[in-house]
Amino acid sequence: MVPKKKKKLNENEKILMNKLNFSLCFFHALIQERTKFKNKGFNNCYEFTDMELRLANENIINFVHNKNIDINLLIYLIGKIIYGGIIIDINDQKCFNIILKKYINEIITYSNNEYKFNNYYYCPHSSNKNIFLRYIKSLQYVTDFSIFNLHPSLNILYMKNYNFKILKNLQRLESNIMINDQQQIHIFYIITILKNILPNFIDTNILNYLFLNNINCSIITFLKIEADKYNYLLTIIYNDLTNIIYFVQKKKIHSKNIIHTYNSLINLSIPKKWITYSFFSNLQIFHYATLIKVKVTHIKNYIKNFKNKIFNLGAFLSPKSLLLAIRQKFSQELKVDANKIKLKYEITKYFNEDDINDKDHYYIGGFFLEGATFDITNMIIKQSTSIQLYSPMPYIKIYFLTKNISHQKYTRRNSYDIP
Repeated sequence: MVPKKKKKLNENEKILMNKLNFSLCFFHALIQERTKFKNKGFNNCYEFTDMELRLANENIINFVHNKNIDINLLIYLIGKIIYGGIIIDINDQKCFNIILKKYINEIITYSNNEYKFNNYYYCPHSSNKNIFLRYIKSLQYVTDFSIFNLHPSLNILYMKNYNFKILKNLQRLESNIMINDQQQIHIFYIITILKNILPNFIDTNILNYLFLNNINCSIITFLKIEADKYNYLLTIIYNDLTNIIYFVQKKKIHSKNIIHTYNSLINLSIPKKWITYSFFSNLQIFHYATLIKVKVTHIKNYIKNFKNKIFNLGAFLSPKSLLLAIRQKFSQELKVDANKIKLKYEITKYFNEDDINDKDHYYIGGFFLEGATFDITNMIIKQSTSIQLYSPMPYIKIYFLTKNISHQKYTRRNSYDIP
């Protein structure tokens, strides 16, 4: 299957594309910079990467080429599914959405001239990308602090900590890193085992075709985002392993960027860079690679059966985005605002996906209880008799209800409202 060729854009569409992409990049840079203030910028620390930026950019491109610019849907996809999947604090989510709507909205998008973000920054108005590039190059290297809408004292505190980090890095550069023959043999052995465990890249050709022809299908969008994230993660891992081999063989001069990865692998721990693009874990490196392989296998199966409605949350890098994507799917089918749809669930008696024959409802697995177990006979939570730290929960059937749908239809003894 070959994707349809994209039509050429007219003058107004080029302006629209440039302004949306610039506003998105400005927003992405802003939230990245905001994280440097730690818990004063957001309650929790988040790693917003280029992957989220690229996925959001792809959505903008497809929206413009399909001549279907639904700003509210675009904000939902960017804020709730692409970026919002990693945000765990409700107040952070509110803050994040407020910032997003300040830079992605109809006023900026459809204005007929430059739009000022504040007294220093603005969004140019042109179909020529070079105008935007010249403006970006003209900006000062130091960010104007007023754009953050934070207390000025935070900037002073940040600069103090930043200078302290520079001093610490200078001290580290003074020490020499010695690599002996025994360590070389050890690292080659580790890399060989990792390459044998790690999965191949996910083939996304079918998924890309479905994405281009189902731009408003949030489930397909979500699967594409997850597949792209895993492929990007695998690219980073395989590139790092190759660079370490060159580093040890002294074929690479600039080695300081891979020293941390090298030291982590020598100690059989997960490099921080890999965690940034995947998930936090204290597993030994080989167990981590095995877990990546299991997760990727699940993603490949979901892509083959993209109409599947049974999912395991453990397979996804952004599991929260799955529920948001399903809710958006229901909102489109019911033609109701996604924020007005209520989430309900029913605990089933199914522990295995193969036992579920219902193709009309969504089922979510991958939940665990800490220090307890679930009794499916009596449908209660009880103390774990096997003294397991984590015990699996059965699959959960998901409902999305609105005020217009009768709740009696779905009333069950084991149904609960999710706050």
